[in-house]
Amino acid sequence: MQDLQLKLQKKVLFWLIILTPIIDTINGLIIYNQKNIPLGVTYRFIFLVTLFLLFFKNTKISTELLLFYFIFLYLFINPIITSIINNNLEKLSVDFEFASRIILFFVILFTLYKIIRSDYELLKRAIEVSCWIVSFTIIIPFILGLGNNSYVDHNGVSVGFKGFYYSNNALNVVMIILFIFCLDEIFRYKINLFRILKIFLVFVSTIIIGSKSSLFYAVVMFLVYMVHYIKRMKMIQLIALFLGVFLGFLYFKKYFFDIINMQMYRLVNNDFMTYLLSGRNEFLNAAADFYFSNLSITSLLFGLGNNEMTTNIGAIYFGRTNHLLKGIEMDLFDLFFNMGLITLLIFLTLYIYILYKCYILLKIKNVEARPFIYSYIALLFFSILGGHVITEAFSITFFGVVTAGILSIYENAFKIKKELNTS
Repeated sequence: MQDLQLKLQKKVLFWLIILTPIIDTINGLIIYNQKNIPLGVTYRFIFLVTLFLLFFKNTKISTELLLFYFIFLYLFINPIITSIINNNLEKLSVDFEFASRIILFFVILFTLYKIIRSDYELLKRAIEVSCWIVSFTIIIPFILGLGNNSYVDHNGVSVGFKGFYYSNNALNVVMIILFIFCLDEIFRYKINLFRILKIFLVFVSTIIIGSKSSLFYAVVMFLVYMVHYIKRMKMIQLIALFLGVFLGFLYFKKYFFDIINMQMYRLVNNDFMTYLLSGRNEFLNAAADFYFSNLSITSLLFGLGNNEMTTNIGAIYFGRTNHLLKGIEMDLFDLFFNMGLITLLIFLTLYIYILYKCYILLKIKNVEARPFIYSYIALLFFSILGGHVITEAFSITFFGVVTAGILSIYENAFKIKKELNTS
């Protein structure tokens, strides 16, 4: 009976993950048509409640549960503290909305790890299915001429295309993960038409989006896998791989060169740091000016709150008459300024702990862990430089999947080792 319940719970988690991109694109379609239906918020609420129920159903009193309670309660209370400090309780919902995304990441991570344990194959299947879903929800609207462009160049011309997805950065985060897992399949397993088509669609989707970040990571990860596997690959695999890349480039070359021209213009007309960070260094300067002019023990420990920070960054950067809200869009800085040093230390501790697990898995040459580890490391860099990894529900879901996957594979590897030693 317990096995049947666990199997059902795993299926629920699987469907919650693969439905995320579908809900995100439908939510974008609703916004595109200027309808006021809170589908995304409703789904996140259902997602969060379901994860809570699954976690508590499968967790007895333990250090793990106490840690979860501490993190959850602190992140829940933090926006209340910052609203009281700022004497701005009417804006509590803004601070809590930001905190709820951070809470979502931890709930996803704890619940996935608790239920999946060593069954990391379920997480791989969810990512593999998501490759098809995300690609189709970009390419089909692109062919039909429906959806939103990613950017506007210096001439006011729209460049890049993201379908109905709302956040460029969150979409880029997911595309990086999907491309790495497709590469891992192509290089590690026997090539077939199914795998070639899948990586082709993901690569084409990456070109269509037109982000320098996802294209950069795609090239870097391609080279990393080439270094690892070039000696083991058959000639037919190499030909198929390069042919797929060439055809994708050939078909979308005009689109590709539009993106290159836009990026070259930005590079020439900005200093390198502003280009690299897409202007986030200027948002960081504005944030630092406001934060350190209002520094106190309470703001150091608990932050100034998302509402206070985004309001004043916008006022400093755009001018107070515009009333525009603006975050830094660099996750660790957003965490520190919005939610304080305690929240930042919680995340840094987790990041270092997972990196240690990655190091051990690489040391024992666990090939199953490789796409999870590469994705995790790539997203850490993206989180620091580009943001939105732990502040957008879409990207949080897949970052949680990758992180839980590392813990799952680590447990599986040492479970097998323990069984071998006792046999």
